[in-house]
Amino acid sequence: MRLAAWSAAFVLGVAAALSLDFVPGKAVAAAAFWTLAGSAALLMAAIAVRGGRTAALLAPLGVLLFAGALLGGRELGSRDRAVPAGAPAAPGEAVVEGVLLEDPAPAAGGARLRLRVEAVYAGGERHEARFDAAVFADRLAAPPSSARPLDGFRYGDRYRVQGRWRPEDHRAGLFAGSLFAKEAVLTGEDGGNAVRRRVAGLRQRMFDSIRRAVGGDAGALSAAMVVGDRRGISPELTEAFQKAGTAHLLAISGMNIALVGGMALAAGAVLIGRRWQVYLLVPLMAIWGYGALAGF
Repeated sequence: MRLAAWSAAFVLGVAAALSLDFVPGKAVAAAAFWTLAGSAALLMAAIAVRGGRTAALLAPLGVLLFAGALLGGRELGSRDRAVPAGAPAAPGEAVVEGVLLEDPAPAAGGARLRLRVEAVYAGGERHEARFDAAVFADRLAAPPSSARPLDGFRYGDRYRVQGRWRPEDHRAGLFAGSLFAKEAVLTGEDGGNAVRRRVAGLRQRMFDSIRRAVGGDAGALSAAMVVGDRRGISPELTEAFQKAGTAHLLAISGMNIALVGGMALAAGAVLIGRRWQVYLLVPLMAIWGYGALAGF
C-alpha cells in the first residue's frame, strides 16, 4: 500500500507541473504551484521530524511529490524555448562550435548529434550564439594526442563543425536547424555537467571494452544490449533485425530493466533482509544507475 501511495505521489507531482502548460495566466499559476509544493514538502518534513507511523508514510510522500514536480517542471521548461540566438537564417555553408548535449544516435553510417551551439563563424569572424542544432557527422576528427576512436562521440564534448546548414522553424521542433558534415572536430571535453561527463566516459569505456572483447557484429550487438550504445551496429544488421521483427532487442527496454531490477532486488533481500522494506532501495538505485549509464 505504501509503495502505491508513494508512486502515486510522484506521478501526481509530474502531472501537476505539466498541467501548468494549460492554465491561463501561466506565470502566476506557476508561482502559486511552486509555493504550494514547497509548503507541502516543508510541512511533511516537519511531521517527519516528530516521528511516528504517520511520519513514515508522509515524509516519503512529500519528497516524491516534490521530486515529481521538479521533473515535470524541467520538462515544461524545455518546451519554452526562446527564439534561437545567432542561428543562420538561410541555408548554405556554416561553421559552428558547441557542446554535445546527448549521447549520439546512429544515422546513415554516421552519427546524429544534438549540439548546443555557442558560436557561429561568418565572414571569418566569430559570433556568439545559443541554439540547438542537429549535426549529422560521418566521423570524429580527434587530435593526435587523443585516444578517441572514430565513433567516440560522447556527452560534454566540444566540437567545431563545418558543413551544409538547413534552417528549421524553431517552434516546430527541438532544433533551430540541421548541419550536415563529413566530420566533427573534437576541441575539448569540459562541457556540460561533470557527473554526466563521468557517466558518459564510463559508458564509452564499457562500449570499447565489449567491442574489443567480442568484435564484429556480435560485439556491436552486445554493446547495444548492455549499455544501449548502437553506434557499432551496421545498417545491414539493423535491417536484418527489422525484417525479423526483433528490432526492439537493439534498444534498452523493459526486458533489460527487469533483469537489472530483478537481480538487484534479490541481492538486496539477501544482504539487507526484508525488514522495513529498506531492501527496495537497492533495485531502485540499480535501475536509476543503469538508466543513467544507458543514457536514459
